[in-house]
Amino acid sequence: MRRTPRQWARAYIQAAEGIPPSDLPTLALALAQLLKERGDLSRTSEIVRALSGVWKEQYGAADVDIISAHPLSEKAREAIASAIPTASLHETVDPALIGGAVVRVDDRRMDGSVSGALRSVRDSLVSDS
Repeated sequence: MRRTPRQWARAYIQAAEGIPPSDLPTLALALAQLLKERGDLSRTSEIVRALSGVWKEQYGAADVDIISAHPLSEKAREAIASAIPTASLHETVDPALIGGAVVRVDDRRMDGSVSGALRSVRDSLVSDS
């Protein structure tokens, strides 16, 4: 029976659990060898794409992008890290937001910026006229 890319990704993540990060290249090489032996090496890119989805299923959010008008405080960074411990946090400062922030967690986007609120008011006024 041929495994799906998601099954391979799930197996890799399960095998990686609990091993030190320095051993991950060895694990990846072992997976590549196994794929080659089973004639599935050509499916490597599909498996790599599936890894993100399986990771999200198992551990929650993978990526958090925050665009804020001002740099985040250390307290804010710690709060985000404790709320979503498995996510990687990417910060960008954009003074054009005026205040607040735009947050993207994986494929969900929340705009809590002042410029976003002003844009919503403008769009509402324009659509009502």
